[in-house]
Amino acid sequence: MGRFDDRARNGDRGFGDLLVWQLGLKEGDDHAARPAWTNIPIAEDPTAALRQANGRPQVSWFGHASAHIRLGGASFLVDPVEGDAFMVPRKTQPVPISRIVPKPSAVLVTHNHYDHMDEKSLLQYPKTTPIVAPLGLGDWFVRRGFTNVSEFDWWQSTVIDDVRVTFVPSQHWSRRGLFDQNNSLWGGYVFEGSGYTVHHAGDSGYTDDFGEIGRRFPNVDLAFIPIGAYAPRWFMKPAHMNPVEAIKTARDVGAGALVPIHYGTFILTDEPLGEPPALLEMHAEDEGFKDVRFLPVGGSMYLDGDRETV
Repeated sequence: MGRFDDRARNGDRGFGDLLVWQLGLKEGDDHAARPAWTNIPIAEDPTAALRQANGRPQVSWFGHASAHIRLGGASFLVDPVEGDAFMVPRKTQPVPISRIVPKPSAVLVTHNHYDHMDEKSLLQYPKTTPIVAPLGLGDWFVRRGFTNVSEFDWWQSTVIDDVRVTFVPSQHWSRRGLFDQNNSLWGGYVFEGSGYTVHHAGDSGYTDDFGEIGRRFPNVDLAFIPIGAYAPRWFMKPAHMNPVEAIKTARDVGAGALVPIHYGTFILTDEPLGEPPALLEMHAEDEGFKDVRFLPVGGSMYLDGDRETV
């Protein structure tokens, strides 16, 4: 058993379950009967919106869980992954995040899985860049020469450039090698600054913790919520929510707008790359959730005014 144990909520999936899935020994979903986007839109010039922001509060999506949050004079990157992650082939156009946002106020990681914490991408940043990471990951960054590293437990906060950053729970797990399962924590972040609140849910199954996040942060303007890597459901449900659960999560945290993430970039599970956004689009209409913002890879949106997408 690792240092952090979430089996009570996250289930106990072992090698045997993984083998059953990989060998197709248990029936999965009929994806051929479901709608799917034929392509994932990509922004023509990801730097244009950032150049034109002029201090306006803004968020950007760079594919998978990679996101940029700008509040006031602060600039935060979450899970920046450029190109291919280790053993995880990228299927959409890579975005050179470190050239688009070369000097963030801080780089934050949600957990240590390779599609969220990519060594090659992180080493693009100066070693003096402030790093925020879950408990158990600080030494990984220190060994690579980073000099300003903070480890967070759930609900722990700090202030960076007048923005309060809080590490919040998710329902997931961690592993980097063969013998380190759950030796480090996992979670999401809430950013509060300039009169706006943004939630990044990281990677998560559906959990009651989202309701607690909503109670503690009652004015969430926008939430980045994962919608992919959910199939087969019998195996993935504890650790990855599906589009229906993503809508429920947005309502639990009280998000004014939902920006879907964790889809269309890596082939991780059984569903087609274009199925998660199509299902989210369909279920959001059925559920009456009106403000789902599908950003193109490299796309941005403002939080003020008419909150246009650019």
